[in-house]
Amino acid sequence: MKLSATKLSTNLRNIIGLYLVGVGLCVLLRAALLWLYPEFFAGISPSQAGRAFLIGLRFDLAIITQLCSIPLLALLLPFRFAGHPTWRRFWMILAMLPLATLLILGVVSATFFGEVQRHIGAELMFMVNDWPFVIDLLITSRREEFISVSVLLVLGALGWLKLVTRETRYPRQSGRRQAWVTFVLALPVLLVFARGFVLDGKPLNVVDAHALGDARLGNLAMNAAFSVIHTSRNLDEALHSSITPEQANALRDQLGISRPNPFLRHYTTDKKTTPNIVLVILESWSNEYIDGLSGSDLGVTPNMDRLLAESQVYSNHYAAAQRSIQSIQAILTGVPVLPGQPRLSEGLEQMDMSRIGNLAADRGYRSVFVQSSTRRSFRMDSVAASLGFSEYYGQEDIPLKMDYPQATPRFGWDHETLQFFHQRLDDLADSGPFFGVVFTGTTHEPFADPGERFHRYPHDARSEHGYLNTLAYSDWALGEFIAKARREPWYENTIFVITSDHVLRASAESLRSRFRVPLLIHASHLIEPGQSAKLVSHYDILPTLADLMGVEQPFVAFGESVFRDEHPDEAWVNHGEMVGLLRSDTEISFVPSRVSDNLAALTQHSEQASLWQRAALITHLVIEKMNLNKWTLGIESLRALTTEGK
Repeated sequence: MKLSATKLSTNLRNIIGLYLVGVGLCVLLRAALLWLYPEFFAGISPSQAGRAFLIGLRFDLAIITQLCSIPLLALLLPFRFAGHPTWRRFWMILAMLPLATLLILGVVSATFFGEVQRHIGAELMFMVNDWPFVIDLLITSRREEFISVSVLLVLGALGWLKLVTRETRYPRQSGRRQAWVTFVLALPVLLVFARGFVLDGKPLNVVDAHALGDARLGNLAMNAAFSVIHTSRNLDEALHSSITPEQANALRDQLGISRPNPFLRHYTTDKKTTPNIVLVILESWSNEYIDGLSGSDLGVTPNMDRLLAESQVYSNHYAAAQRSIQSIQAILTGVPVLPGQPRLSEGLEQMDMSRIGNLAADRGYRSVFVQSSTRRSFRMDSVAASLGFSEYYGQEDIPLKMDYPQATPRFGWDHETLQFFHQRLDDLADSGPFFGVVFTGTTHEPFADPGERFHRYPHDARSEHGYLNTLAYSDWALGEFIAKARREPWYENTIFVITSDHVLRASAESLRSRFRVPLLIHASHLIEPGQSAKLVSHYDILPTLADLMGVEQPFVAFGESVFRDEHPDEAWVNHGEMVGLLRSDTEISFVPSRVSDNLAALTQHSEQASLWQRAALITHLVIEKMNLNKWTLGIESLRALTTEGK
């Protein structure tokens, strides 16, 4: 029988049907979430909800394309056999599996949402390894949900089979040429769908939903299947506590940690003014290459050396990790970087946490984030929005000012970045206090050639000589930025916090050498210059920024302000699957899931035992609060008390 001329002459009809069913499921699940949890989504206007649904289509199309990629490609093949009804029927029936996955994960996530106020993520993948527990859960406390999903799956499967049988009765009618044209044109469309309509840079990820700047809208835009798959792919295994809740309670008593959430911070202040705050994060600046910190005579950091003499310097400061995005997580969120836990730009944004841009905004600050890399590098455009920054700019926004012997490198030019950053600060200064963050990049390997003017050694993009040349250039750019700022009227009321994301090539044998990076607070007119041996880390920067701003509302952070001494001076560092805990006179390294193995063997050494006990307890508390999305436990109660006190 010949098809009517009005019918689609290719398998596109089957593909469109597959997408319509998949998107329909996602929209219904999104609506169900809105209906099931009205208290969580209270305050969202119809227009905001509509926008979240519209943006959610990007995540729906992306995950449908990724899950159904093989059936989609099979249906698009331009060969004669691909038009046969049996071939099409087989792949359409197979496509039922990813559609069922969308439904199952959506229902599971909706159930899970009531407990943790976010979509389920990587933890579901890890629960599969504990299948007896899952089965027991399904037939006991989740029995009704299990039966409902089972019925829906059966009814959906029957409906899908009937639809597939009807739509694949006849051979594909299109000619070979039309089939090839369809194949060639459809492939880029599928690629755009799979990337979530992101044409340049890193593809769509969980963080992009939270670029809406509101956890409610971010959760509404997200779908469960996307959340599970994209938060799981970078985690090899779940991080479980090495101690039981009973052991944790006993350790709390021994170590004197009684508060339910020891990471809750609340700083009171009598500050009448709000100084401008500028945070400069320098790429790969290591202490050993800075003469003012190492005592060496390399001569490539004269501007930094002068700043050190005019600033409050913390010579015992440590990076949280060895990757830039992990260090930025520690600096801007105060959430610890641990193996087996979601990371910034890869799912951490779903967690309820204190966000530096929002803290600044509540204090009356306008904020801006500028990085020398492209906007989409580390998905920093969405990260900045999710953290509450008012403005964000990347390499595409920064005009060139100098002639260089090569094209703009992947990580950008520091001089142009810092000058552009200065201009944005100058513009913000007209509308009240500002909070600015800039992340440089020229000192990232491979080391770009900034020109003979900065050559201290024969330039080599892969060697230490190349690094030293780019360091000389970056130091000059930093000096130009500070010199220009000094001439501005807002300089006298501005505090500069300058640090580095990590060391260059963390290959030193000493744990401290692998993580020691500069930290200085430059505001000689506001803060007395000097040297401090206090042991601090990246985790202390967010509390310090909040302290400098005069933030009075409670927040949650792993560290504490460098100006306060309510907690032990220590630094937590992450290197692969290992975690290091540094104190001024001792240090330990451990695998978080096995830290308790060392407790019994070290009881005779009280100081070491105490450190191991603290490592076991703190990792337990972090895992517990992050897994259950209770990182901000107690913050609302404290905020209410603070409001009543006023």
